[in-house]
Amino acid sequence: MSNHINKTCKFCGSNQFKIFRFSSNIKKIPLGLTRGSKANFEGYQCNSCNSLENKNKFETKKYTEGYYSNIVNYERDKLEPSYDYTGSLIEKLKKKGVKKILDFGSGDGMFALYLKKLGYAVDVLEPDPGYTKFLQNKFSKVYQDVSQVDKYYDAVISIGVLEHLNEPIDHIKEICNKVLVSGGFY
Repeated sequence: MSNHINKTCKFCGSNQFKIFRFSSNIKKIPLGLTRGSKANFEGYQCNSCNSLENKNKFETKKYTEGYYSNIVNYERDKLEPSYDYTGSLIEKLKKKGVKKILDFGSGDGMFALYLKKLGYAVDVLEPDPGYTKFLQNKFSKVYQDVSQVDKYYDAVISIGVLEHLNEPIDHIKEICNKVLVSGGFY
C-alpha cells in the first residue's frame, strides 16, 4: 500500500504531504459555536510549508438541503451562554459606528440575536433551510443566498463559518463586493 498522497499545496506548490490527525477536548464551548465537547481534525499537512488541508470537504449540496441542521449532536441545552470570544469584535463595531450588520452563516442565530439585543440592526444570511426556517421567526430579513441580498451593510460578520467553505476567499470577495458600504468591514 502506497503512502503517496496525490495533491498539490495551494500555498507553496509542493506535492509532498502526510496525514495529519488532531483531537482536542474543549472545556467550555460558547453557545452557538458548538458541535460537542470534542474537536477532531483529520487532513493533510504539507511537508514543505506545514499548511493543513481538511480531508473532509464540506458538501454544499448537503448544506443547502438542510442535512447539517438536522444533525442532533449539538447538545445546546447543556451549555452556558458565553460571548467572551466576541468582545473585541463588538468593541470594533462600536468604534466604527456600525449600525447595520449582516451575519453570514448565522446557524441558529445566537450571536446575531446577541447583537440585536445590543441595539444593532441585524439581518442574517444562512443557506441551510433548517436554520433558515428557525431564523425567520427571529429576524425580519433572512437570506439563503448572497444573490438575494438587496441592501448594503456597515459590516458583515462570520463566526465559525470559513472552515465550512471550500473556497473562503471567493465567498468573502463576493459578499464584500455585493453588500458592504464603502468603508464597511468584514
